[in-house]
Amino acid sequence: MWAFLYITFMGFCAAGTRAGAGFQWALPDELQTNISSNVALANLRRRTASLNEWAVCDTAARAQVCGHILVVTPFAIAGVYSLGDRATQIAAVHVFDDMQRSCGCGDDAKVSVIGPGGPNPPIFVGDKQVSFSRVDLSFRAVGEFSQRNDLGTYSLIAIMGTDVLDGRYGKNERTHVLAQLATSAAAKGVLVTVLSFTYDRVDKTDLSKFPQTTCFRPRSEGSAIVISKKLETPDHQCDGRPRVSRTADSVYMLQPRLPPRPWAQETIQWIQSQRSEKRFVLGVNLFMYPEARIHVPHNFPMVETLAKELCSAAEAVTLSILFIPHDFRKPGEDANVLRHVDGAIREHCGSVHLPTKLMNDGKPDEPDDELAVVKELDLVVSGFMHLLIITSNSGTPVVAIHGQEKHTQLLRDLYGPEETRQKTLPHLEIQPTEIAAKAGAYSSFIVNAIRVAPQLRKILVSGVQKMKALSKANFEDIFDKRGCC
Repeated sequence: MWAFLYITFMGFCAAGTRAGAGFQWALPDELQTNISSNVALANLRRRTASLNEWAVCDTAARAQVCGHILVVTPFAIAGVYSLGDRATQIAAVHVFDDMQRSCGCGDDAKVSVIGPGGPNPPIFVGDKQVSFSRVDLSFRAVGEFSQRNDLGTYSLIAIMGTDVLDGRYGKNERTHVLAQLATSAAAKGVLVTVLSFTYDRVDKTDLSKFPQTTCFRPRSEGSAIVISKKLETPDHQCDGRPRVSRTADSVYMLQPRLPPRPWAQETIQWIQSQRSEKRFVLGVNLFMYPEARIHVPHNFPMVETLAKELCSAAEAVTLSILFIPHDFRKPGEDANVLRHVDGAIREHCGSVHLPTKLMNDGKPDEPDDELAVVKELDLVVSGFMHLLIITSNSGTPVVAIHGQEKHTQLLRDLYGPEETRQKTLPHLEIQPTEIAAKAGAYSSFIVNAIRVAPQLRKILVSGVQKMKALSKANFEDIFDKRGCC
């Protein structure tokens, strides 16, 4: 049972795409059924006016903003749905569209997307369906795209996510094919920017294959140093610090707030019904990074332990739990972990009444629906970094099952330095080793977080505003050659 909890953490993009221009990617049937029937909702989704003012509108880069922006999305395995990839597609399209409307661009301004397969269901901005070209990650497919006569018509090509490059998932040619695209575009005078918004590993990437005119924008200072060492030409050296360091994944902080689909509306109604019974509604995901549980005995009964700990928390607080699956790359695996814990709760809670619900019955969902649901919760505890980010984006406070330094940095960004917090707040992170070593540690962690949740929510307001501003600046910096690596 222990193995269920320790899902091997892949990045949000995986390899295994087939060569050939005929490659197609389809979402799992349950996601297609769940979403495509609601395409009519898309007509409600275009905001009538820009919600942001973009400084780039007042610069010479406005012409690029008001042109034809091409977004190259992360590459995934055929048939595998990644919430992170979907978040990247949706956020980029909506942010660039918002930027174009804010700048008062003409009707010829637009945003297009390329990637393997395509968004299924389609991406809409209001009643406008975004153009998506299916391009497999092969020399042949990208080479054919690179030779298209209309390549020079783009004002900007934005390659989203360094993990489309680094070959971690068996696709070592990614750097070559995307460098080929960048070289062809640069020859036609098109600005190419490689962005590190959602992913942050460049250690395996041969960036020198890209033309010198390519703008590399690493998300963290660590990656900026790596990139500087990899690029021998002075034109590529970093002369500015990244706006956001390590944690503020811009595509999650800038997810659009869209009308929830029926399943999300039903979940929100369940949350509200629990709260009407004076219950605290807690969102729970139990993912733990492998490196964080390395000192936990392999045979430790973690599922049963976590179930008992949640029951103990429910003895101290009138509690309801929404289990939130977040990783759908291995179909059903994350949801099955939560189902097993939920089943163990039924076995161990005894006379304690603890209502629970599995979000969307464990089926894949859209990031904007996840945003709408977590907004209604009182608190979320998770080891998944991106679930913590999208939850904080909604205004709901978060605490973390610690897995990596980025969890600590995120909490610092949201709530301030730990040395300041510890005067008035309990610990906001718990280690898997703590859970295993001491009975009651996890339940005490939960109860203490619940007791300060209103305080965390107030502190969160300024922290999220800061992170959204920095995320917005990341997108604006795309059009500014200063600070490129």
